[in-house]
Order: sequence, then structure tokens, then C-alpha cells
Amino acid sequence: MSDATGPAAPLTSDEALLIALRRVASRVDPVPDSLLRAARETLTWRRVDAELAELLSDSALEDARPALVRGDGAPRAVCFEAGELTIELDVLPDGPRRKLVGQLVPAEPAIVEVQSAELRTTVTADSHGRFHAEGISAGRMRLRITAHVPAGRPIETSWITI
Repeated sequence: MSDATGPAAPLTSDEALLIALRRVASRVDPVPDSLLRAARETLTWRRVDAELAELLSDSALEDARPALVRGDGAPRAVCFEAGELTIELDVLPDGPRRKLVGQLVPAEPAIVEVQSAELRTTVTADSHGRFHAEGISAGRMRLRITAHVPAGRPIETSWITI
């Protein structure tokens, strides 16, 4: 093998062994596509200008027996926090889609972008911090909040599956 700068250095026995092990591992136990996709999504929030909102609570995770207590069509309450800003979000079933009803605390107007694999929907939080979005596809999504006063820079939630 060579490139524009000249021939490549010969592989050491350790490098050759690592290459062989990678080949075997990729055939015997390949990384699932869903895991690779989730790993890529976690890196997409890493922007210099955005702060990550930490997941504080998720009603879907708090109940150890979700199938016995609520079905797939039950409302879900999720809460994120970034600095002084808390993002409260209710996820409501709407047929095959979801309706999001949220509030920013402290209350403030802002622009809220719902990002999913299918689309990006932008809504406005009113002066009470309330916002809602309809027709959101079930699947992975996150929120990006901009034009709000306290933080001064965009805030992005982690990806969740709704």
C-alpha cells in the first residue's frame, strides 16, 4: 500500500493481530445498526454553541412494570434540566403519531424545534413558557430551544424514544 507521500510503513505484528481480530469480531458479533445509529445521534448534540439538557425524570422509566400499569397509548411525562432552565414535556398518543405539550420553567418565550429522523418541527413557547407540537412521528426525538433569555445559547435535550 502506498499513498501520495510514499509507501506505507510495514505493519507490526500487534497491528496485524488487531486487524485480524477486528475482522473476526465483525463477522461473529457485529455491532447492531441501532446501536451505531444511537451512537451517531449522541454526538450530533455536541455543538460549541449548545448546552445539553440532562434528563431528570421519565415516567416510562420510573415504572418497573409498564405493561401491567399502562399500555403503549398512555401519556408520558419527561423532564430535562439545563442550568436554570427546566423543560417539562408530556408525550400524548395521537394514533400512530405523538402530540407534545411542554413548558419551560422559569416561564419565558422561546423557539422550540422538535427534531426527529423524519422531520423538524418548529413551534413557539409563549410568555408563560408553554408550547405544543402535533403530528410527531413515534421514534427517536429531541428538542432544541433557542431565543430564550437566561441561558442565551441554544439548549438541546438528549435523544429519547417516544
